[in-house]
Amino acid sequence: MSRTLPIVLAASLVGLAATTAHADVTARAVDDLRSVLTTPGVDVTDTTVLRWGGGSFVHARQTWAGLPVYGGKLVADYTTQDALRTVRGTALRVVPTTTSPAVGDAEAINYARGLVDGMLGTGETWAPRTSLGVLAHEGAGTLVQVVDVSTAEPVGAWRVFVDAATGSIITWEQRLWTASAEVYASNPIASELTEVVLPGVTDSLSNAYARVSSCTDFDEQRWECNAVEQQATPDSDGNFYFTPDPTNLDDPFCEVQMFWHLDLVSRWFEQQFGFRAQGALGPTAMEGVVNFELQNAFYGDIDGDGVAEVSFGQGGGIDYAYDADVVYHEFGHAVFGSVVDSSGGRWDEYGRLVAPSGLNEGSADLFSLAITGDPRLGEYAGSSSLGDSAIRDLDADRHCPTDIYGESHKDGEIWGAFGWNVIEDEALGGLVAAHLVFGALNIWGDDPTFRAAGEALMEAGDDLLSEGFIDEAQRALIQTHIETAGLDDCGRVIRLDEGQRPLQSFFGGMGQNGPRAFPTANQYSIDAPEGTSRIRFFVEDLNVSNSALGWSAYLRRGEHVVLEQQEGGGGGGGGGFRPWLPAEYDVQIDGSGDGMIIELTDESDTLLEPGATYYLAVLARPGKGMQGFGFGEISITAEANIDPVDPAADDDDAIAGNGCQSCASSVDGAGTGAWALGLFGLGLVIRRRR
Repeated sequence: MSRTLPIVLAASLVGLAATTAHADVTARAVDDLRSVLTTPGVDVTDTTVLRWGGGSFVHARQTWAGLPVYGGKLVADYTTQDALRTVRGTALRVVPTTTSPAVGDAEAINYARGLVDGMLGTGETWAPRTSLGVLAHEGAGTLVQVVDVSTAEPVGAWRVFVDAATGSIITWEQRLWTASAEVYASNPIASELTEVVLPGVTDSLSNAYARVSSCTDFDEQRWECNAVEQQATPDSDGNFYFTPDPTNLDDPFCEVQMFWHLDLVSRWFEQQFGFRAQGALGPTAMEGVVNFELQNAFYGDIDGDGVAEVSFGQGGGIDYAYDADVVYHEFGHAVFGSVVDSSGGRWDEYGRLVAPSGLNEGSADLFSLAITGDPRLGEYAGSSSLGDSAIRDLDADRHCPTDIYGESHKDGEIWGAFGWNVIEDEALGGLVAAHLVFGALNIWGDDPTFRAAGEALMEAGDDLLSEGFIDEAQRALIQTHIETAGLDDCGRVIRLDEGQRPLQSFFGGMGQNGPRAFPTANQYSIDAPEGTSRIRFFVEDLNVSNSALGWSAYLRRGEHVVLEQQEGGGGGGGGGFRPWLPAEYDVQIDGSGDGMIIELTDESDTLLEPGATYYLAVLARPGKGMQGFGFGEISITAEANIDPVDPAADDDDAIAGNGCQSCASSVDGAGTGAWALGLFGLGLVIRRRR
């Protein structure tokens, strides 16, 4: 027995014929891809054909001297008639001078663990692994030690790219994606048990698309499964009838439920896009692991065989495998990881780049919404801790960049809510949304920003229109939804001119090499129209996990605050993590707590220049005596006053320039030097907000 097949999914399985088979496109694509390669020793490998409403994409990885190239995926983009539109991605033009690393395995592991410990987590669940590769960025390749490391608290898996010549850490990426009780849909609360036919099954729950077993030896500390077996065996008639028992680890129904939905979503993605899970020898069944004690579900390598599975634990009175949307969401992570080249940097001159992880979570949500037709995710699994509340409800609009928070599930709501707007639009629907987003995943390349993703949506919409998958009216509606979500021009600066109240996360701490301060995901700005007499930035809603964690604000007039990667880093020989810190700014203000006002008045022409735009960047500031790692969130609002300001007003609230121990203080900027010394004498006042 299994559960009701979601109506939207059932219709989509028969409502849209598979696109052209493209029998000869792979061989042709290899030639087309090799035509852009001009550097000796560079080749392509691992070609995969994916189809969508706008034609087909052929993905390939580059190699150099037999080494895998990370961040250098090439994609040949074809119309439905197999005419080449373009080759996307950047061919490797500059290659390393040697294949011999100066930094050995043990040293690279030490640098990688130095990054992870105290910043991404603590402890480890499995021993680090290293391999040699090339990290590509804008056509230039760097020989790197690729170090896979784990954390135990919180449980995570990370891939760290260490410069094989210097030991400096270039970037890193997340390798374990968890649901964390946050994404679900069709479930025991919303549906009844319904008899179905398990496709392609004889004496075990395994076919070409799905394979499910139970973990009989789960190490909760290491998040590792050491042994599996199948509990569900057929009766004398070859049927799999079992009674649900979600709190029992000996629950064969759980395997049946999991198999039905894993097979179903696997077939849906193959029919719509030609996507299959990949093993060492090509297309393979997606493996699902269930019936172990863990209040979570995740996509990652649970058994250490080097191949990722979808794994579903039970706890809090519920079993995650009972919730179909968890299955669809985690499978969505497999799709995203196969299609999107996410090995790019995690920082730029504005601060932290959160789009790669946010778009990953948001895409997994969005595909699940397209399948289930329900914006509420997690009614069943959320019932263990949230009563009748869904874990995530994407019915309400989100806006980019105002709703960027700096955490993957939260940031993904921008992408997911956009998708739901398309899905619930009767003129568009779930299949249009799925094909639009799938096309965008293939198009935006290795630029890890929401703006690039939004531009890819518009290009995908144009391609769907040119191929007749949608019409002019539908394309116009798509554009409206893109603009409503702010995805047509989502930048790295949140404008505060219209009363926005964004809440952003930040983190910092004391690592093995000293304090680490990290910025919020976006900066802030406010215009000072002609006649402005005062600008105020309000520091509000500060919430920190460690009371010693404060904040530093960096102000700049006319241009955004520029962050640069610092020289050197932790560890000997200049290796290890090199932080990104403000390099071009005018004034630095250090503070702790909230309810504070950073105020610029017209008492000084040097400080307040009507007609200019003022920018603010915020970083975490580890305080004296802080140990370990701390998270925080902060809200910045602002106002520009054109009315005359009484300089005697609020005197009781003004903080003396050198008399406050626990309040904000200010420091002259090390960047442009555009503002004169003597900060408080020039009209910048830090106040406590009542």
